Amino acid sequence: MTPLWGLLLGWACSDVPLRPCRLQDAAVVLGTGEVWFEPIGDALPFYAGPQGGHHVFVSVLASGLVEGTGDLREPDDPTVSVSIEVDGQEVSTFQDRPRAFSTSPDGSELIGQLVVLAHPDPPAIDRQPAAVSVTVQDRCGSGARDQAEVVLSLEHSL
Repeated sequence: MTPLWGLLLGWACSDVPLRPCRLQDAAVVLGTGEVWFEPIGDALPFYAGPQGGHHVFVSVLASGLVEGTGDLREPDDPTVSVSIEVDGQEVSTFQDRPRAFSTSPDGSELIGQLVVLAHPDPPAIDRQPAAVSVTVQDRCGSGARDQAEVVLSLEHSL
C-alpha cells in the first residue's frame, strides 16, 4: 500500500467508538440564534448573504438521542432536517449530519445552522406567515420533531 492510500484509508475510517443504542424518550426544541440558542418567537428573521442568497439561522436543543461522535467522517451521527413552508410551498429544506451538533450531559445542541431559502424572490416573502419544522434522528431510530408558526422578517445583512 502506498503512503497516500494509507493516509486516505486512515482518514476514511473513524476510530471514535459508537455509543450503544438505548431506548428513551427523545425531545427537540426549535429555536434560532447565530451564536447561542434563542427561543423562536413570532418572527423569524432572514438575511441577505454576501453571495446574493438569503438564509435563516436555526438552533436546536435535543435530548434523549444517542449522541454522535463529533467526527466529521462518521455517517452514523444524528441527522437534522429543517423545512420552511410559505403558503404550503416549501421554500427551504436542509438535511445533514451537522458538524456543529455538539453533545453534553444535558443533551445535544446545534447553534446557528445556516439554512438557505430556495425561493426565487426571497424579498417577496417578507412579512409572510411560515411554518418551520425541525426533525432530529439518531442512528438507532430515535427521533423527535418540533415546529413553529412564524412570520418571516427580512433583515438586511452583508
